[in-house]
Amino acid sequence: EMLQPYNTDEKKREYEEKGITPAIYFSMPRKDYIVNDVVKGDVVFKAGSTGDFALLRSNGMPTYNYACVIDDGLMKITHVLRGDDHLSNTVKQVALYEAFGWPTPIFGHVSMILGPDGSKLSKRHGATSVEEFKSRGYLPEALVNFLALLGWSHPEGKEILSKDELISSFTLDRLVKNAAIFNPEKLKWMNAEHIKMKDIDELVLISRQFIDVDVSDEKLRKILIALKDRIEELSQLPEMADFFFHRPTNMPEKTPEAVETYNNLCLELDKIEEWNQENIYAAFKIVMKSAKLKGKNFYMTLRQILTGRIEGPELIDIIEILGKDEVVARIKAFCG
Repeated sequence: EMLQPYNTDEKKREYEEKGITPAIYFSMPRKDYIVNDVVKGDVVFKAGSTGDFALLRSNGMPTYNYACVIDDGLMKITHVLRGDDHLSNTVKQVALYEAFGWPTPIFGHVSMILGPDGSKLSKRHGATSVEEFKSRGYLPEALVNFLALLGWSHPEGKEILSKDELISSFTLDRLVKNAAIFNPEKLKWMNAEHIKMKDIDELVLISRQFIDVDVSDEKLRKILIALKDRIEELSQLPEMADFFFHRPTNMPEKTPEAVETYNNLCLELDKIEEWNQENIYAAFKIVMKSAKLKGKNFYMTLRQILTGRIEGPELIDIIEILGKDEVVARIKAFCG
């Protein structure tokens, strides 16, 4: 009714003389609509609550609701699952499906994703694009896993799921009504879990974009095996793996006793012909017994000498990866 004053013959002539192209509107039926939403249940739109709406703009471009129905109808879309900010569009689309004589798809509207503070998700809550997450080293399967659980729950309460598991266990009845919270810490945890599960050869290929050093696949594979239980984002790799490629500058206190102990260690390590854990530990025992040192103190100082850090991967793994010559060279650099 609101358009009738503009739809007279006189107005049409006026618009034609002025070169104004009219927009095309849909005359909304005046009746109640009940949409059976698989998430929210029956949603009632009372007659008159939605007025006539544009199908084509005056420039000939179709509006969202019109294009959406045409596109989905021609593709024979059976289910439309989307955010509940589109709920108000649904009654318009249902009316258009009826006008075309097409079957109406099943609709489901999940709640919007909120930031950790409960407000609408925005840039201030952190990374907001897939490309940004990729640049930080988030695996696609981790991001998919995380996003799936924002609007749906697994029947057994599982949280770490492969793509195949998500597909096989997904059902509409487990879509959640409550607003989901985008928790970046949980996403980081999920990414860490997926990194642990990732095939090591695939991880080597992916890690190349983060490691800007000349390193063989074999050595990088060993480094990733040693580090992957600690990695949350692959962008952490350059810092976490730095000591494998560069000698540390942050050394422990250089006392005469320490110099004597680790000079003796160099002598024992030099005797090793086959560089393996058994022979390395045997050398350690000889030196610790001679110096009357407890393992904890001996190993902590050695870790600092080799890595410049007081924590990290298993020390024996670091020693094996660095190799005999580099380990001995770093100890000698400390002893001076």
